[in-house]
This record gives sequence, C-alpha cells and structure tokens, in this order.
Amino acid sequence: MKKIFISLITLLCFVSCSNVPKKSVEQPLSNKELAAWLKEDTLFVTEYYTDFRDWWETLDQIDQIKYSEVTYRRLDDFIKFDNDSTKWNPFKRQCDEEWQIQYGPSITKADSIIAYWDSVSQEHLSMMSNFAKVELKKIDTEYYTYIGGIKNVDLGFLITPLQGAIQQIRFEYAYGAKINESTSNQHSCICTSPITSPSIKWWEVSYSERDIFGGKTADSFLRDYDMIIKITSIRKDNVNYNIDDINIPKSVQSYLKAQKDEWSARYMLDYYQKEVITSLIQPDYMDDWSYYFQKHNQEMEKHDKICFDLYSNFLKYHFDKKYK
Repeated sequence: MKKIFISLITLLCFVSCSNVPKKSVEQPLSNKELAAWLKEDTLFVTEYYTDFRDWWETLDQIDQIKYSEVTYRRLDDFIKFDNDSTKWNPFKRQCDEEWQIQYGPSITKADSIIAYWDSVSQEHLSMMSNFAKVELKKIDTEYYTYIGGIKNVDLGFLITPLQGAIQQIRFEYAYGAKINESTSNQHSCICTSPITSPSIKWWEVSYSERDIFGGKTADSFLRDYDMIIKITSIRKDNVNYNIDDINIPKSVQSYLKAQKDEWSARYMLDYYQKEVITSLIQPDYMDDWSYYFQKHNQEMEKHDKICFDLYSNFLKYHFDKKYK
C-alpha cells in the first residue's frame, strides 16, 4: 500500500511539473515563461509563438473571448496529441483499408476507361494516317545581315497524299532529344489548300525554339532528335475526319494530353485521373490522403473542439503568411 501511495505521488508530481504555463493564450508569455517552455523543445515556441501573437491581434473580440478559455498547456497537449505516432500510425492504416474498400475500385475503373479511349484515339489517328504521310524534310534558317544572329527559322514538312488528293490537313508535332525520354509541347500546323501530290509546306518556329532548329538541316536535326508527328484532322472527298469525332470525354482528353506533355508533373496526372473518376464513375470520390485528413480532422475535433478551431485557424494564418 505504501509503495502504491508513493507511486501516485510520483505520478502527480510528473504531471504537475510541466514547463508549459497554465495561462490563457490571450496573454503574452514573459521571457521567463518562454525559456521554461523551451526546455521541452516544443515546435510551438520555436516556430509558431511570434506568429501566434500576431494572429491573436487580428481576431475580433468575440473570437478572442471564445478562445480565451484555452491555456498554453492545453494547446500544447493538443499539439502533442496531433503528433502522437502511436495514435495516428494505426489510424492511418485503418483509414487506408477503409479508403481501399470505398474508393480503390474507382482507380481501376478509371485506368480502364483511359486505356479504352486512348486505344480508340490511336485507331482513329491510324486511320487518318492512311490518307497522308507527313515528315520533316527541310529546315530554313535566316540570319541577320550585320550581326549574324538567327532572325527566323522555318520548318518544311513534306505532305504526301496516299489515297488521292486531300483538301485540308491539320497535324501536330513534338520532338525530344534521343538521349532523353521527354518531349516538347505539341505544335499544331494547318494547311487549308488542296494537296494532290507530294508537297513541302512551311511553318515558322517560335522564338524560344530558334536555337534548337537554327543552323541545322533536317537530317542533322533528326540524327539528334526524335520527331513525333500525328495527323489530327483531314478533309478528303468533301468529308471531314477529325480526332474530335470520337467524342472522348473531356476529363479523359485532359488526362491523355497531360500524359504526353513533358511538363506535366505526376500530381497533374493524379489531378486529371481524379477528374475522370468524379465526372464518369464516382462523384464523391476523394484520394487516399484527402480521406485520411478528413478522418484525422474529425478525430482532432472530437478530442478538443475549441483547440481544433483555434489551431486550424492559426495554422491557416501562419502558412498564408509564410508562403505568400
């Protein structure tokens, strides 16, 4: 019994000896109080305290009264709860399992839809390529007379009808160094005059790409770069053939375009995949991290609603200030 009594006293002393002040957050801390709190090496003091005081001054009187019941120690306990990996690691695994059951199948369905429309698109493009062939044949570089720099660069594409005359044609091209898997953005070219025999048509290169093409021949350029050309529209025998004729869903179009764009980061593909899911499969879909944070916030709010409101609003202020 004596041992139990001593253990209880030890526990009470431990709990009561926290360096975090039991002082309302409406009151600034003294240097002595901050120094004592720093002994616990908390993120709040080192990273947030100054901004917290600034944020407090932006609150109206009603909010200050509402939050004044929160003490620094209570807020510190709330933050520690938020950072407790023994609590949140198992919770994250549980959320992942729930998400997989509720939303995981939509990922597979989206991938199937995207693959289907990509296949249909490729078949349509292949059909149009039976009517004509387009290839880079010439590069013409014009130089300034006096300073010698590149003034203008034109690309000459050889367009060859394969099944009789074509009335109009639109094609896109992109290129990439052979040593690199990435390619440039798509460039669109339109010829509105009839082509009855193999003909070279010219298009000007943008200013930003003059140094890439300038001074080269078509052969030397194609030695170092892959040129990807696809016909997207063609008019033949008074009939229009167009990639748009197959009515690919807009969200799928965006995904396929981003997939072929070297500047599209992985998160952009994830964004467009989500667009495919919400527009065609599951309107209330959310990704796994969004699902976890929603459940996490619900748990945090349940744990201490007033601290949750205070801390959430403060963090928004803090990060808006930091990254603007």
